[in-house]
Formats: sequence, structure tokens, C-alpha cells
Amino acid sequence: MMREVDYQLCAACTRGDILEVKKAVLMGANVNCLLGEPIINTIRGTASGQDKKEIIKYLLGQGANLNIGDGIVLTWAVRANDTILVEWLVNTLNMRGIQDDGFPVLDAINHPDILEILLKGGVKVSEEIKEIIYDMDFMHDQTSAIKCMIDDYLLHHN
Repeated sequence: MMREVDYQLCAACTRGDILEVKKAVLMGANVNCLLGEPIINTIRGTASGQDKKEIIKYLLGQGANLNIGDGIVLTWAVRANDTILVEWLVNTLNMRGIQDDGFPVLDAINHPDILEILLKGGVKVSEEIKEIIYDMDFMHDQTSAIKCMIDDYLLHHN
């Protein structure tokens, strides 16, 4: 059950207001409250990538769980097209060995810069995900470059 202070934390995360985030935590907000998901609210919020990174670092320091094992945080960062945050998450966390559902890679398909960060960072691409990507009808000029990136990744990581 979320308390008022938990809602305040989530609202501060959405706004990207680090001072209000700290205030809510000091008042006893749960950095792992389930319904509000402070870290997800931070990523979906209006703050810049750098501000989001600082809030997430602070929340992690206060015991927040990134729940990175299922790719949720990374998926939201990719969906937000937040290159700064995606790169930081990939570089900060050990992406190798994470059993991902493939959504970060699929969500990055129209953002080759983010896709490259994910692949170089070790996010897994299964044959099933590769087939899905190859079956997609891309609506941009990057189609062959994306397929080459994925082929190169699979060649060196399988």
C-alpha cells in the first residue's frame, strides 16, 4: 500500500526534481514502492538524461532495486530514447548474462545509436529476436545498417 510520501516521491521523480526526491526519501518514502515505481517514473519523466541519471544514482544509494534482471528499467530508458541513460545503465550494470525478453533491442530498432550501445554493452539478442527484426518492414534508410549490426553481434557472441 502506497502512502502519501510514496506518491510524493514518484511525483518528484516524474518531474526530475532531485531536491524533492531527497526530501521524500528523508520523510520515509519507500524507494521500492511497487505501484509508483520511482525509478520507472524517473525515466518516463520530463527531466533530462543527466538529471535522470543523478536521481537513479541517488535512489540506488538509498537501496532502490533496478530490477534489471527482466530488462524493465533498460526497456523504459530505450523507449524514452534517452541515449545518456541507456549508455549509463549499460556501462554501470553488468549486462552480460541477463536473461532479457528482447524488448530493449526491439524498442531500439528505430534508434541505431541506442541499438549499438545495447549490442556493444552485451544485451542478448536471441535467434528469435533476430528473426522478428528481420521480418519487420523498416520505414527508414537504416535497415541494412541495423541488420549488419545484429549479424555482427550474433557472429561474435554466439
